[in-house]
Amino acid sequence: AQHILRNERTGEDALFYLLSRGIAPREARRILVSGFAAEVVEAVTSTSLRAALTEHEAVCVNHTGDGFVSGFRSVAAAVGCARAVRERLCTEVTGLRIRIALHLGEVLTEEERLFGLSVNATFRVCGKAAPDQIVATQRLRELASSMGYVFGPQRKVKLKGFGARMGISELLTPRQVASAVEAGCDLGSH
Repeated sequence: AQHILRNERTGEDALFYLLSRGIAPREARRILVSGFAAEVVEAVTSTSLRAALTEHEAVCVNHTGDGFVSGFRSVAAAVGCARAVRERLCTEVTGLRIRIALHLGEVLTEEERLFGLSVNATFRVCGKAAPDQIVATQRLRELASSMGYVFGPQRKVKLKGFGARMGISELLTPRQVASAVEAGCDLGSH
């Protein structure tokens, strides 16, 4: 399917091809979306994304098809990288909408791959972010706030596979912070 997507940009032709090979309509659409997303991620990762990860000393990066997961040695590095990735990707790739999640926890590594409950939690939290949002879990937010980063109000979310609801907050952009201050919002209470 990826070969088709590189050579045939019309979705209807690619969809017809997959359906004619006996692939169910729902699965065919999933393949097309995954293939397109993987192409975009692959194209971007070779430049801007790799630069941001290198600058912020990511210790391990795993591609997931339509995204990636990475580990950092510090909260400051993780938050700085998330902001750099959002800024670079949203300005360099027209129409690309990304979601980023930040979570603090212990991860396991094996053969340069990250895994464990913290990785699972991060993926689940990412699913709760809106397009172009960076969201952080409560523990990471507390540490990042002490470094001067500003977050929106916390909301409690239910994550599949986790018992208790988890608190998450959006990391505000400098523009959002300036607008909130101008409007008289008290950001200190968040």
